[in-house]
Amino acid sequence: MKGLAQLWDAVTGAVVRQFETPAPRPLTPMNRSHRPVSMAVSHKGDFIVTAFASEHIARMWDVATGVGVRQFQGPRFAVQSVAISPDDRYVLVGGSESHNSVARGVIIVYDVASGREDRRFALGDSGIRQAILSPDGRQVLTLATGVQLWDSQTGEELQAFPAPPALATVFSPNMQYVVTGDGSGGLGTPAARLWDLCTAAEVRRFEGHELHVWSLAMSPNGQHLLTGHGNGNVRLWDVATGSRLWEASCGNSVIVGSAAFSPDGRYALTGSGDSTARLWYVGND
Repeated sequence: MKGLAQLWDAVTGAVVRQFETPAPRPLTPMNRSHRPVSMAVSHKGDFIVTAFASEHIARMWDVATGVGVRQFQGPRFAVQSVAISPDDRYVLVGGSESHNSVARGVIIVYDVASGREDRRFALGDSGIRQAILSPDGRQVLTLATGVQLWDSQTGEELQAFPAPPALATVFSPNMQYVVTGDGSGGLGTPAARLWDLCTAAEVRRFEGHELHVWSLAMSPNGQHLLTGHGNGNVRLWDVATGSRLWEASCGNSVIVGSAAFSPDGRYALTGSGDSTARLWYVGND
């Protein structure tokens, strides 16, 4: 089965471009699911970077032509997360590799122009499931067995957040806060939690989730939080008060695994386990 990412027209719902990777060979039960696990769009919108399940590379694509431009070698075990620096000069690839027969998290930073590795960091003793660059590109937020903040230049650990086992995390646009989404882990009702970036203190909790919080997005002005859940629900929250403003459903028993806001904050995009992307009107930002 080939890996496929698609570019859609938000107005018409038509597919504009397809980015297709070859099926892995040989095809085994371990690599049969060749789905996208992470994707990032450059800030100028001229290229995207994708990571597919069962691959050890990240791929860079030209948006205008759909042609693969470059490949970035990822950690040995798997690539789980990709990100692009705010100036579009670097690509960050996160995942896991083996060290003395123990899996550890690794982040590799590549130069976009040359395709060469610029630097790499070993970050903790477990594989990285998500790595997010801060809005200024100076820090990296990682999700593994815990949620940690790192210096993107040196790899120095700056902060660790005492969150329950999490499935998603995101920066606030002003970089004052971090939000995590609970995977519960037997610790009670899942919630989304707002943390102070400097002190790692919990500031606010967004409660009322029946199932795990699988995805998070912050509006461009930082006033609203979007959460996606394991039962198909999507919810919009007021960050200042923690109150729920809006709720919709993608259908029963589908995981809403990804979420994002439009640049003007008026629309939200979700991706769910029924292989459907949905565009929602959430009001003026």
